[in-house]
Amino acid sequence: MSIREKFIGSLFPALAAVLLAGSMSPALAQGNKPVRIIVPYGTGSGADIVSRMIAAQLAERLKEPVIVENRPGNSAIIGVNALKNSTPDGYTIGVLVSGNAAQPWLTKDLPFDIRKDFIPLTLLYSGPLVMTVPVTLPVKTLAEFVAYAKANSGKVFYGTLGAGTTTHLAAEFLKQAANIQMTNVPFKGSAEIHTAVASGEVQVSFDNYISPKPLVDAGKLRAIAITSKNRTATLPNLPTVAESYPGVEVGFWTGFAAPANTPKEMTDRIGAALRAVLAMPEIRRRIAETGSEPGGGSAAEFSALIDSDYEKFGKVIRAAGLKPE
Repeated sequence: MSIREKFIGSLFPALAAVLLAGSMSPALAQGNKPVRIIVPYGTGSGADIVSRMIAAQLAERLKEPVIVENRPGNSAIIGVNALKNSTPDGYTIGVLVSGNAAQPWLTKDLPFDIRKDFIPLTLLYSGPLVMTVPVTLPVKTLAEFVAYAKANSGKVFYGTLGAGTTTHLAAEFLKQAANIQMTNVPFKGSAEIHTAVASGEVQVSFDNYISPKPLVDAGKLRAIAITSKNRTATLPNLPTVAESYPGVEVGFWTGFAAPANTPKEMTDRIGAALRAVLAMPEIRRRIAETGSEPGGGSAAEFSALIDSDYEKFGKVIRAAGLKPE
């Protein structure tokens, strides 16, 4: 049975000014109260980079200020819970990630229900993860990494964004498939993960390629595998994990949502504005260059994806023997 799940770049300013009046409701167009986008990861993460990319383009077409607010920590739970607890008046939206659909099966006392506490707006992007190691590690292939891990049992650490995230599950699935021992080291954000890998503090990580790419390009990290079923057009020479371990396929998705009970007029208009930006050829090209598939589908499609992955992850996680912590 296939195992699937649907992300250090340059630091961006903490504030992105966005114009929101044109296609928003009159309630938004009045006054100057800013709209917040809550990102549950730190600056430099894939979700942060692409959210700010979207915000910059929204600035060209809409006329209301938008603040991008990073609320990292605890496997994205802090930021997503902040979105849940925000006033549902149309002035706050946020980012949900695929790991949130797995967390109910892995996390005790999760403070939100991804299926009930949010109104999905649109998918932002989706795609596979890339496995990277320090260039100082004496491995250039997945087979060499597995051999290294077996020869150094108990001494190999992998960096993640926390339990239940794709960065965690990808490493766990490889660990089980290859019968190797690795220890999870959680970080608040992707930038911290890849800095730790490049320095050799941890030996491996899985993440959306947009995050480690600058360090790969700088010759400080080495990409050795990708978690898609087939090789990708963006990285055609990078072997898949599934080529060595059939069935180990792990992906991610990221999307925008509003708190439950936000008025439908507001979510319809905000969703339409987001989808219009995501339909722009330049935005789609820039997202694709990161190794991800651009989103922009309907709210109903995003909602169906959340429900489907919740059920799918439950089956996969139970089969993998992972328990709530």
